[in-house]
Amino acid sequence: ILISHLPNAILATLRSRSRFAASGVQKRMRKLILLSLVLVAFSARPTLATAAVKTAVVQDDTFVEDSPSNTSAEGDLDSGLVDEELGATDEEAPAPEYPYPGAKEEGIVAAPVEPAAPPVNLALERPVKIDEDTGDYQYSREVVKPTPLSRGGDRTPESTTESGQYEFSTDVKSPTFSQRAGVEAPQQISTTGEFRYSTEHSDVSATAAFRVGFFGPPALKNDKTGTTFQDIYTRDQLPVLFADYEWPLSKKLGHIGIKFGSGLFLAQGKGVFVKPDYANRRPDDIPTEQYTFFMFPNQLTAQYRFQYSENQAIVPYVEGGAGYFTFVEFRDDSSSPKIGGSLQTVFAGGVNFLMDWLDPDAVMRLDQDYGINHVYLTTEFRQILSVNKAYDFTSSVINAGFLLQF
Repeated sequence: ILISHLPNAILATLRSRSRFAASGVQKRMRKLILLSLVLVAFSARPTLATAAVKTAVVQDDTFVEDSPSNTSAEGDLDSGLVDEELGATDEEAPAPEYPYPGAKEEGIVAAPVEPAAPPVNLALERPVKIDEDTGDYQYSREVVKPTPLSRGGDRTPESTTESGQYEFSTDVKSPTFSQRAGVEAPQQISTTGEFRYSTEHSDVSATAAFRVGFFGPPALKNDKTGTTFQDIYTRDQLPVLFADYEWPLSKKLGHIGIKFGSGLFLAQGKGVFVKPDYANRRPDDIPTEQYTFFMFPNQLTAQYRFQYSENQAIVPYVEGGAGYFTFVEFRDDSSSPKIGGSLQTVFAGGVNFLMDWLDPDAVMRLDQDYGINHVYLTTEFRQILSVNKAYDFTSSVINAGFLLQF
């Protein structure tokens, strides 16, 4: 019905456009459209007829045709018409053609497939250990060491390592001197081929030492106020640094020399009230001024070392002389510093231990590069006695350090 009314609808649409004159081209196009619609309608009629035969409705689980002429007396669907329209259901699918999957290639005959051999029941080895993390089975395997091949010209190894490396015995020959003219023969040749020559240390022209000790608090007192060093600073011993330089005078019978030295002594503390007035202030009040005390132990002494050979391992010594200790005291307020000095007498004794044996090559390089002949570890006891009792620096100092000869 839709197709039969379609041409009339198209013609009505074309006629409605009256404001346009129908040219010859438009007329030919109209005839062509009409002819096409007629052909479509003619070809669609058998399909529509077939569709009408197949149309059915479901009533009470029974198929019923729309047309009563195609229904049997019992109201069932005509099986002959259904088979004719739908075709037989027992037809077999055609065989696939090459090259589609499942098709046989033309001219090629497939080889017969032999059945797989049944699995052999092998005795499985029991693992020695099972890894708890990965579940891997670990078996014990005996590693056979490789054996060298017996070929002509090859050396036989002395042993074989676990990794299969061959070990051979080697004879290392020490290098020999060439005996060339004009070349000094070495005193010793090491196994690594180093030629060692005898070298002499340079002449000793001076000695320097650096030592650290502990200095007792000096017996200093302010005669006007009665304040002592211990009241402001401390009653304990404080570290002191000594540094000295010696010029040798004679080496005929031991070593005799003149030595000049100084150092540094430092102390810090809080001030004290000159006139305590407990009625006007609290007993726990303390001054806020900060004091700093510097002392320089300047000394000039003569020293005798019991040294009778160049490489003597233990060298005792004694010395004595005088000193003038200078000091200065600073305050952190606007007051000017206080400066003073005191004459002292000095006596000392100690022992120097030669340390060249620790690394002779390093000492030799020190001599060649810096002129340092020997290095000593020195220990000393020094007694200081003050001549001026107003500034008394009397103390006994035990110190230790290093001594260098160059």
